[in-house]
Amino acid sequence: MNSNVSEILARQSRDDPDGAAITQRRCGRDVILTYAQLEQAVRRESRRLTEAGIIKGDRVLVLCSVSLELYVAMLALLRCGGTAMFADPGAGLARLNTCCERAQPRAVIATWRASLLRPFVPALRWGPRWLTVPKLTPDAAGAVAPPPATVEADHPAMLTFTSGSTGEPRGMVRTHCFLARQQRAVVNHLGLRQGQTDLSTMPIFVLANLAAGVHSVLADVNLARPGAAAPQRLIAQIVRHAPDRMLASPAMFDRLADYCIMRGIVLESLQRIDTGGAPVFPRTIDKLRAVMPHAHLMIVYGSTEAEPIATLDATVQNDTQRVRIAGGAGLPAGACASDVQVRLLAARWGEPIGPLSAGQFNAQCVEPGVVGEIVVRGDRVIGGYLNGVGDSQTKFHVDGSIWHRTGDLGRFDDEGQLWLLGRAAAQLRDQRGAIEPLAVEAAAMEQAALACCALVAIRGERVLVVQIAADAEDGWRERLLDDLAWAQIGRVMTLRRIPLDRRHNAKIDYPSLRRMVGADSPSALSTTRAVPAAPSISTRSPS
Repeated sequence: MNSNVSEILARQSRDDPDGAAITQRRCGRDVILTYAQLEQAVRRESRRLTEAGIIKGDRVLVLCSVSLELYVAMLALLRCGGTAMFADPGAGLARLNTCCERAQPRAVIATWRASLLRPFVPALRWGPRWLTVPKLTPDAAGAVAPPPATVEADHPAMLTFTSGSTGEPRGMVRTHCFLARQQRAVVNHLGLRQGQTDLSTMPIFVLANLAAGVHSVLADVNLARPGAAAPQRLIAQIVRHAPDRMLASPAMFDRLADYCIMRGIVLESLQRIDTGGAPVFPRTIDKLRAVMPHAHLMIVYGSTEAEPIATLDATVQNDTQRVRIAGGAGLPAGACASDVQVRLLAARWGEPIGPLSAGQFNAQCVEPGVVGEIVVRGDRVIGGYLNGVGDSQTKFHVDGSIWHRTGDLGRFDDEGQLWLLGRAAAQLRDQRGAIEPLAVEAAAMEQAALACCALVAIRGERVLVVQIAADAEDGWRERLLDDLAWAQIGRVMTLRRIPLDRRHNAKIDYPSLRRMVGADSPSALSTTRAVPAAPSISTRSPS
């Protein structure tokens, strides 16, 4: 049986040929591809790739910004049986070279601008064949192409790399069967329905839109910097297309909501908004409720290897959750997805976990209310990385089943809801016990005076580094320390700007911050100081 995932597009083009598939803003006008036009463009591009010598199993690096051409090239590669490879040049040329050395792509599909990188990436100078991005021309209707390659369920479809922000980048191979399962999960969890229009800001989710018959309007902003996205462009697209739904990072939603509040703009058309990929603080939820009053608001927790893991319905304010956040409980992630297994292990990040029996695994899992490391398994959880690089740090076996270590800390409350406490590597351990920075930061961000904050340790002292809002009122420091008395903060340090991650512009870049303020590393804290048994966060929060 042919498991080629590109057949999803073929079915949609037969079921709804004139339905809008993808729209992109170009030179002041909207360029729309219907499902039939997209299918024809993919067929023509697959013919071009075949004539260029691309065969089943070839890895092809795609260096192209989010665009109509990107999706045509990717779907054409899937149709040919090739493996579409993506590595973010924005992460740096050295990182790009590392990814290419490891994956050895046979060809590169690149824009003219991306082709200028060739002399600076040794792994791409010789060997791979360079091809231009596909051209979208109106004569695509007569395209004749070979039939979709017959592939097995475990045939590789897509190769992507982690950002490498916490170490060496890891290659993730998604097979055709895995990609189909992941798309079905996203369609179900996000409630995608044929005929909807989605303002798309996260490129990977466009595939799920295509599978569901949803019209994807590509956001007219720089998606590489969501925290700096021009909100007026997004609003113009919302006015023109009246999308039913939108999925974006918290940083992008924050910027959009602030712009709307300042100008009294209400976005009436949006019926569903989803956000995640970084901490979502209650203040962001409040703003979204105000400017998108008809929208069902969902917060999605997941990782690149397992998306989604849990979802939280934040449409209606939950005062009990708000009190718990202020008391140090972390951030609620909601109910875990039914098609994955999620457990919490006694925190031991940085140590490999050997093969375990089911009994040994259960003995290491913590009880509700206790902080632990979030681990997950399931048919749509990536079970290993390219060439095994990174497997020993993030994978372990339980009676033959592969579990993935997210690297996040969390706890389950008495109702079985998951609460997030940030990265395990960021946990601070000192003479006062263990404390998770996200728990403190989430509570601190209830103060309107703060634009951003991060907890670090400097020479053993707990220091809250803060970025002050422009309209901060006098007395904010005293109120902050009073509200955070439970966290035993030694002092507050102000910075003009706290460094954030490059991908989402919403997560604290702790390594850069520690260098800026001369902070201790968590590993140094845990190995150089005697640490008593640490109380869990739940003991400090209201029940």
